Amino acid sequence: MTTSIARRVLIAVCTLILLTAGANGQWSSDPAQNLAIADRTADQVQPKVRGTSDGGCYISWFDNATGGYDVYLQRLDPQGYEQWAHNGLLIANRSYSSTTDYDLAVDVDDNAILTYNDDRSGSDQIGCNKISPSGTLLWGPSGVLLTNTIEFVASPKVTVSSTGDYFVGWSQGDAFWLQRLNASGVPQWSPAKRVGPTSGSYLLSDLEEGGGGTAIALWVYYTGGYTGPKYLYSQKYTPTGAPVWGLAPVIVFNGGSVQMGYFPSFVPDGSGGAVYGWYDVAGTRNCYVQHVSTTGSELFLHNGVAASTLANRIRLSPSVAYNAASGEIFLFWTEADMNQTQWGLYGQRFSPTGSRLWTNSGLQLLPLSGLQNAFVETVIAGSGATVFYVDDDGPAHLMGTRVDGVGNLVWPGSPRMVCSVPSGKWGLDVVRTPSTMPLLAWADQRVDGGNIYAQNVNPDGSLGLPAFIFGDLNCDGAVDFGDINPFVLALTNPTAYEETYPDCRLLHADINDSGSVGFDDINPFVALLTGMK
Repeated sequence: MTTSIARRVLIAVCTLILLTAGANGQWSSDPAQNLAIADRTADQVQPKVRGTSDGGCYISWFDNATGGYDVYLQRLDPQGYEQWAHNGLLIANRSYSSTTDYDLAVDVDDNAILTYNDDRSGSDQIGCNKISPSGTLLWGPSGVLLTNTIEFVASPKVTVSSTGDYFVGWSQGDAFWLQRLNASGVPQWSPAKRVGPTSGSYLLSDLEEGGGGTAIALWVYYTGGYTGPKYLYSQKYTPTGAPVWGLAPVIVFNGGSVQMGYFPSFVPDGSGGAVYGWYDVAGTRNCYVQHVSTTGSELFLHNGVAASTLANRIRLSPSVAYNAASGEIFLFWTEADMNQTQWGLYGQRFSPTGSRLWTNSGLQLLPLSGLQNAFVETVIAGSGATVFYVDDDGPAHLMGTRVDGVGNLVWPGSPRMVCSVPSGKWGLDVVRTPSTMPLLAWADQRVDGGNIYAQNVNPDGSLGLPAFIFGDLNCDGAVDFGDINPFVLALTNPTAYEETYPDCRLLHADINDSGSVGFDDINPFVALLTGMK
């Protein structure tokens, strides 16, 4: 076959891919017809969604259709098509009449890691399992049990270390515990590491990867039972379980108290440190942020920087996001009047040194009204952020809006409806996939006591998969020589590509339609260019 013929064949193949790529997938473009993930009888609750390397995701939930709030999992491809049977894969057949929190993570091989309370052994323990992209339970049908105790255990968290192991943490008794598992699910510490005070209680709040094989934990310190102040502590741990930030943990917050039952999350900064966002209920009920460096130093004032100084307001339930490229922090929260009868949505952008950049009063996205918005979620989008929320505490809609770094609304007609069906909604979770497309999952009462629904949202605020052009790496609507440098960047540094072209999808560089971007895409890309001379 001559070079000319081979080029024509490649162009024909790429043209076929181009034509098929324009068709919408399973993701709905209609906010009244979101994707049903779990819609059996009884309750399906507490969804979690995590992205996979191909632009798809895993979604997990608790399912009470047969009793016991069983653990289920589903995998979606980038187009939103279910990869397993509808209503998901049963991970753990449990017997609980109520639920606590649990966790889901995805490793570099796109395996899902789930950890949860497990009573299948006859007592309440912490279990964990690893599920392959094909749906195989890699640690067996019973998974791995990490505890052997009659103490109270609850709310496990899991994170994947940069060396491929898994850190799992959970609350047990008056302390929290940590364990590290290898790729086969074998515990590496005997016994697990107990982290606890001489008085009061430590309850694990979040656990994230810390770089270099480490993990960072955040916990709530109940200093004197339910009525005493509740502080936030954090520590980084080595692969052997040794503390990195000194023998004493970093005190993220001890200037008032967080609310009872409130367990804030945090985000890694990508350099071994962490960014925290929370709210205080002991004083003015404000929201705060703090950035702790890789060495455990507080980069802002102790007890954090307040999100707003606007008087006669209450601020609740913030969601924090960190832009690693600029070093800026974005925080969005529910704003209320002092009587909590009027509710709004506000945000703040912080400089790398902790200065408030959207005035001292913050950015108003929604003025105070009788709608009680909640479940605020924030993801980085270009130089700004996209914010999602439920617009009331009764029959509600799921809404979204995007702002640039200055605070201007990016989507005309904001906020946009992600779900226009008025129904009870809770448990919103959001992930920003490598394709820069936020994916959302939530529990919804539009049919019965609760089903799980999901939706994608494009960078322009539209729903459903838009037609896009393979090879158009700068998203100008054409494949030409202007796409060469972006293609090389996507190939060699996907993170930098996403930061440079935030409104493009990395999968534009997947010219051979393999589901991932690699050097096998070079020849088809060259063929596209030469075929358009």
